[in-house]
Amino acid sequence: MPKWLLSPYPAISRLAWGTSDLLAVVTGLEIHGVNFVSKKEALDTQTPQGRFVLTIFVGLASLERETILQRTKEGIESARARGKHLGRPRVERPKDWDRVHCEWKDGRLTAVEAMKILGLKKSTFYKLCRL
Repeated sequence: MPKWLLSPYPAISRLAWGTSDLLAVVTGLEIHGVNFVSKKEALDTQTPQGRFVLTIFVGLASLERETILQRTKEGIESARARGKHLGRPRVERPKDWDRVHCEWKDGRLTAVEAMKILGLKKSTFYKLCRL
């Protein structure tokens, strides 16, 4: 008598990354004598019909994921073509950067003092130092 596994996931598509992954998970469960049942999709892998429907659902989920990725890529390309900047805005150097940075490099200011004068956080200060 097989053990039972009720899916804790909201949908089969969330159980694995892709078609081959999900089929590998279900096959692995079957090897250990576990029968996969999804209440949401009314699916039982113990029957041939259940395995068939699982394969179809996995294929549809894979198609949906690939379609979303393709549309996202097209949207990014379209935005770039229109001259849109994507991602986080660049950090601009403060007005006094050159003067304060030179004083810090010469040892006349500590890094903490330079950060305070420029109004920068530690990570931003050192990031700008590397540029």
